[in-house]
Amino acid sequence: MKSNLFSRLPALVLALFSVFAQSQEAPLITITGVDDELRNNILNHLRIGGENCDTDMGRLLRLQNQVRGNTERAANALGYYKSSIAINFSPGESCWMLNIDINPGEAVMLDTVNIALDDQPIAVFNEVIDTSPLASGQQLNHGLYERLKNNLSATAVENGYFAARFVRSELNIDLVSNTADIDLLFAPGPRYLIGNIQMNNSSILSDEFVANLFQINTGDAYSNTELVRLRNNLDQSQYFSQVSINPQLSQAQNQSVPLLVSLAPRPRHAYSAGIGFTTDTGPRVRLGYENRYQTRNGHRLDTEISLSKVRLQQNVNYMMPIGRNPLRESMLYSAGVINEDNDTFESKRVELEAAYRNESTGGWLRNTFVNYQRDSYAINLDRDISHLAILGFNLSKTQADDLINPSRGWNLFTEISGATDAVISDTNFIQTIVNGKTVNSFGSRSRLLLRFDSGFTWIDDKEELPVSLRFLGGGDQSLRGYKYRSLGPTDDNGLVVGGKHMLTGSVEVDYEFRPRWRMALFTDAGNAFNEFDDVDWKQSVGVGIRWLSPIGPLRFDLAHTLNDDEGFRIHITMGPDL
Repeated sequence: MKSNLFSRLPALVLALFSVFAQSQEAPLITITGVDDELRNNILNHLRIGGENCDTDMGRLLRLQNQVRGNTERAANALGYYKSSIAINFSPGESCWMLNIDINPGEAVMLDTVNIALDDQPIAVFNEVIDTSPLASGQQLNHGLYERLKNNLSATAVENGYFAARFVRSELNIDLVSNTADIDLLFAPGPRYLIGNIQMNNSSILSDEFVANLFQINTGDAYSNTELVRLRNNLDQSQYFSQVSINPQLSQAQNQSVPLLVSLAPRPRHAYSAGIGFTTDTGPRVRLGYENRYQTRNGHRLDTEISLSKVRLQQNVNYMMPIGRNPLRESMLYSAGVINEDNDTFESKRVELEAAYRNESTGGWLRNTFVNYQRDSYAINLDRDISHLAILGFNLSKTQADDLINPSRGWNLFTEISGATDAVISDTNFIQTIVNGKTVNSFGSRSRLLLRFDSGFTWIDDKEELPVSLRFLGGGDQSLRGYKYRSLGPTDDNGLVVGGKHMLTGSVEVDYEFRPRWRMALFTDAGNAFNEFDDVDWKQSVGVGIRWLSPIGPLRFDLAHTLNDDEGFRIHITMGPDL
């Protein structure tokens, strides 16, 4: 039985190859005498795709009238009403061929174009009309005409003009003069409003608080965009597992559309755990707990502990939504203990903070905060304890086409903070931080990634600046090729002690050589320093590979320093580019 099968194997392979080869054969269709736009339109109108290479010539010849009609319709759609068309079917070596030779003739041109609203100007409709390419002197294009009508109708539905209609919709073609006139009169009618909002709230949150989450009220103008934005905001509030907002169009009365809103709560208690690894901190373990409904007014409590070989951090946060827009305004109270022990310093820091958070409609996140921190630290042979009451403000925004694996986007963070010895603090200082990243695509598979980090401190005696506020360079997110926080000004013994200022940057190019895999080339440069005229600039270069995981790229980098004999260093990180 086996020998019989093997003896037939060559014939089976040949038969399969023959079937495959036949499946790849297709008719050759050529269209001559026209530009690319008309050629593509004719190909889209032809209806002979179901005819295979086995179709006999007699049937193909009977299809000539159908092909001619489809070709004429394709030409008419682009304004060519006086075309002469020659159609020729012929046999080929492996499949039949079709040649369409067409002389499109002179195109019909638009003469009078009258597009108007029957009432006072309305911005959303004027924008559609103003951006339409239909104008006197332009070539007639039926597709553009129908697109304008569809855009007006869609804009009406989008913005609640449910009684909108075309009073006149006329396209008159004069083949004697080879011109066409458009007369379009659109009546938007009245704009519908948001009617009664019926809310099915099965969450622990009070109805009053949930009502405050809405930025849409009865009597507001209807807008699908605003309803989608509301749904997204409620979904991102982290209170609800399901959000459903359904306009009850069939129940609209007196030009008002009632809304049915259904909200399903997320579990009140949430526990989380995670593990990670970076070459800066080594293996990391994280444990967290969150109470999403600490009160019926949306207060939340969460606590987290993160442990690695160089850093132990414990935080407790209490968040209180406030103001007229609790989705965008809140107070955050937090307490934390941070122990860090790396090759440069040791620090045991206790922090208490109160922050007012506000997010603008443009997506800028603003934080005004007051922070008390006690830092017991040792850097080389120096040990000290500092007490600081820090007042500060920061501003940040991330914008990208994809927050996990962006092809285009940017991130900016800026902060100013300071303390004075007139209020609790041991010293006076002002510090600013500005960090930014950009991602831009070029070509079909390549990206350019730029990053800069800067910090500047004004203080009389740099020795009074606690180690947690000093700048140090080196590591996965700074200058690859150098150890974590190993760069900066040194003391008399040549040991790194950190600086008042810092400037670092990175240029990286990556290329997607296969789906979900990228290779990268990069260079990092900069350092921490005390004086602008005394900067020991460092630079490194390297190569890397990225796997685009569902939670962000996993990066493997091999970096080499150019200024020091540090050799090569491997860096492993994970997370979004922005």
